Amino acid sequence: MILRQTTFSGVLSRLCMATLALLLLAGSCMGAVVYSGIRDVAIPSDDTGVFVNPLAGLVSTAIPGDQETGPWINLFFGGTAIGTTISLEPAILSLATGNGDGLIRRIEAMQEIGTGLNYAAGPNGSENHTGSSPGQFVSGEMGFLGFRIHSAGETFYGWMRITVNELGVGRIHDWAFEDVADEEILAVVPEPSLSLLGVVALAISFGRRTRASGR
Repeated sequence: MILRQTTFSGVLSRLCMATLALLLLAGSCMGAVVYSGIRDVAIPSDDTGVFVNPLAGLVSTAIPGDQETGPWINLFFGGTAIGTTISLEPAILSLATGNGDGLIRRIEAMQEIGTGLNYAAGPNGSENHTGSSPGQFVSGEMGFLGFRIHSAGETFYGWMRITVNELGVGRIHDWAFEDVADEEILAVVPEPSLSLLGVVALAISFGRRTRASGR
């Protein structure tokens, strides 16, 4: 009886592991959202701020060596000022203003970031994106910033979730991008795959019932 229980548990375990592997492989083949995880990066209130390269997952308070060409976004003055490079173009509300910069727009949760938005063309700076008008970031409240990255001749869409602060330090909470070129991405924080969790929960539940019944 003990031998049968051990054998069945081993089969169930191997079956679950195989199912998990197939699901993970399917996800990697179809492409997926690359998520940074919660980072909680401070946006200093000075004029240097912090630099983020979402594609490489890099964060720096020092000026990067490839700041002119790499996909960097620079947030400073608590996030009320944002600069981007030629490789990372933010979604904007309006095109060039008097100082030649595009006004970065706040993206609503669950909004698609893709070809349906306007983007800065090349290097961009934005200093008037905080306020109470539609599409502006509200000081002290989280909002999504949409962007597209040009890399190796392809375009990738992504977002960054930030809280700007007109009076001090802001925050970069997290970011994500779609790893398939030209694929739109939703402004929503990813969650663990329900299918993977379901398989694990089923295995645990079945194993408990088996032990309780003494089979």
